[in-house]
Formats: sequence, C-alpha cells, structure tokens
Amino acid sequence: MFKSKTKETIPALRLWRSCTIEPETLEKYDYNWRNFDTTDVNAIPLIPLVGEESIKAEAEKERIEYLEYTEGDLLLAECIKKAKTKDKSDIWVFNPANQELAPEVIKVEIAASFDMIELEARDLSEVLPKNARKGIVGLQNLGNTCFMNSGLQCLSNTVDLTKYFLFGYYKNELNETNRLGMGGKLASSFAGLIQDLWCGSSNKTAPTNLKKTLGTKVQRFSGYGQQDSGELVNYLVDLISEDCNRVTEKIYSERSEEAGRSDAVVAKEYWDAHLERNNSIITDLMTGQLKSTVTCLTCGYISITFDPMSSIQAPIPRQTTLDVIYVPYKVTSDPDSNGDIVMVDMPKLDLVIQKGTNIRDLKQKYAKRMEVHEKDLRVCLRRTGGITDHLEDGFKLSEIDSDRFFTLIYETKPPKVKMEIKEGSETDSDDEPAADCKNP
Repeated sequence: MFKSKTKETIPALRLWRSCTIEPETLEKYDYNWRNFDTTDVNAIPLIPLVGEESIKAEAEKERIEYLEYTEGDLLLAECIKKAKTKDKSDIWVFNPANQELAPEVIKVEIAASFDMIELEARDLSEVLPKNARKGIVGLQNLGNTCFMNSGLQCLSNTVDLTKYFLFGYYKNELNETNRLGMGGKLASSFAGLIQDLWCGSSNKTAPTNLKKTLGTKVQRFSGYGQQDSGELVNYLVDLISEDCNRVTEKIYSERSEEAGRSDAVVAKEYWDAHLERNNSIITDLMTGQLKSTVTCLTCGYISITFDPMSSIQAPIPRQTTLDVIYVPYKVTSDPDSNGDIVMVDMPKLDLVIQKGTNIRDLKQKYAKRMEVHEKDLRVCLRRTGGITDHLEDGFKLSEIDSDRFFTLIYETKPPKVKMEIKEGSETDSDDEPAADCKNP
C-alpha cells in the first residue's frame, strides 16, 4: 500500500479510518502529524504495522479500494519516528482516544479443538473493547447491494456464529485443500467483517473485501446490481461451510432403502452419512433435514429420503383484493321504459382474498350481504364479448386473472318476498298459511 523512500526516517506506516472528523480536529491532526506530536484520535486501524516483516510485506500488497471504508470516512496515514537515543521509544503520532494501547490489540486464546458447549457458554464481552459497537453498525451500499447488507446483518446477529469467528475458532478449522471451498479466503473475509461490526467503534462499515472475495467465486455477485438476498445467504453459508469443513477427505457412501424401518432410524442413517462429508460450524448451527416422499404412479413404490437443508423458503401470505360486480335479478329501474331493459347501477365490491378462499365462500358472503339465498347465486367470468366461464363452488379465487376478466355474481331467481300472516286467516294448503304480500 505504501512504500517509504527513506526507510531510515520512516521504517513503518499505519492507516487509520475515522468517520467523525470536524474541521478544527482535522487542523489539530495535521499540525501534530507534521511535528510528530502524539494526539488522540477517534479512529480504528485499518492496517496496523507492528514491526513483523510478514505483516509489513502483506500490507504493501494491499490496495486501498479493497479496505473496509465507506464514503465520507477520513483515512489517516501515520508514520513512525525513530528515537534519537536508545532510552526513548519509537514515537507513533496517533493513539486511540481514551486507550492505553495504540492500536488496541485484543489477544484471544484459540482453543485446540472446537466444542459447541464451550462456545455457547462463552460471553462476547471477553473480546469486545469498551467502545465497541457490538453489532449495531450500518453497512454501506456498494452500488445496489442493499440485498447483501440485509443478509449479512442476519448472519452477524446469529450469535453463536459470531462467537465462532470472534473467538478465533475458525482459524483452527480452515480447510485450505477443499476444492469446493475458497481455501479459507471467504471465511477469513467474513471474520474480518464480523470483527468490524462487533469490535469496531465506527457506526458504519462497508463489506468491500467480502464482496470482492465472494465475487471471484460466484460471478453474479461480482457486480453492483440488485440480486436476491436469499440466494446470497445460501451461497455464503455453503462456502463458509466448505472453508471450515472439518472433513479433509470426503468419502462416498450408499444408503439402504427404508425397508419398513422407522423414520427416526432412517433419518439418523442419512444424517451420519451427511456428516461423513460435511461437518462444520454451519452443520452445527443451521443444518437440518427435510423428509421427502415420492410415490411411483406406475407400480406404487414409495421412496422416502431425508435430505440436508440449511434454509427453507417460506412463502409470506399476502392479502389481495378481487373486484366483484353484483348483478341483481331485477335489472330495470325506469317504469316508463315500455318493457325495454334498462341497466341499473350494479354494486362493485372489493373482496379480500384469503388463502384457500373459493367460489362458495364468495356466494356465502354476498348472500348474507344482499339478503338472498346462496343457491340462487351464480359466479362467472366476463370479458369483452360476453361471459366466458361459469365457476364451480370449489374453484379458488386466487386463480382468477383479474387483469383479463371481470368477476360477476348474479341472481338467477327473484328475491324472496317477505310475507305477513294475518291473524285468523285461512291457508291455501295444509302446509302453507294464507298471507298478504307486504309489497303488492
């Protein structure tokens, strides 16, 4: 990234990121930097060079556009001043505000082997600095990448997964020889992002490095256009699983048929076979099984399998409305029409369609509303040119294409006339009393 021309004067250099810079503060930084006077900064180190030659060599290969910074951030370049006497220490200009170390380095003892019970028992406060944002950090859009940010925030707030990376367990489980993974690069990039989200002091960051790494493996995510968030999460989870797969040599194993055995026995057999090829933190935290039953239509043979899955697509029920035109039996309203049919204003009602609502439900709703009998109603679809289809009671309303058709519900008989029985009147038959019509 930086290469000093006078290494005797500037043997090392560090880069800081700050997003809370005021003009007066910037002037102070500039003055102290030029005069090698130490000053406190509200910033975090991007590339700390602490004297190790391997770290320096790696940092010199980095490019600024690959670093985790966002628009509006200020990058501070800092060089070291060699002391003139042996009694004095080397001088770094910038120091993290209210901290003794510059930069702050949190050392975490990595367990020799992974233990899920131990992971769940550990507390994140063991590794979080005092001024850490603890995951409450915004992700900067890199073009139209809001889909990626939403998925990353979900993974970041999967607490046990975050612990796995912050406590450094992943370092002992990186599988650099797995051809299905990325040689540990994606897992390491994800770990760096989790470090920024949980241990950093900035209120925003950009997943630049993670996006760049993922894009080299999955071409669709190499650009800056909109993509599907669920697909991104699936790819990330799958590649992280392969990068941290504890199985170094995958073997092929055949599973026997169900043969009348219980689901529990068959499911365990499938699961054990899956673990022989896939065993990682993703398997521990977010992998389950789906039971699949297939019946042959020719011979009737039933095949049952238990397939591994890390996500389930659950449709979100949505309420939609259907415009329904009600056509009463009586369609004339003008007494002077001389028998000609004159169309009256027909009520147009909006019906909320719930899952599973059918034609019978529609009839029942309108029979109650219009005070008619359900059996006297018919439902049909109409478009320019006339009625096309009459719909049966079991037809689902969700299958109606409201962009192409009008939905009509009409009466086939006149509404019942309300009768009032006079006290003491004769009946016309044994089972029907005589009555006068209220509306003769």
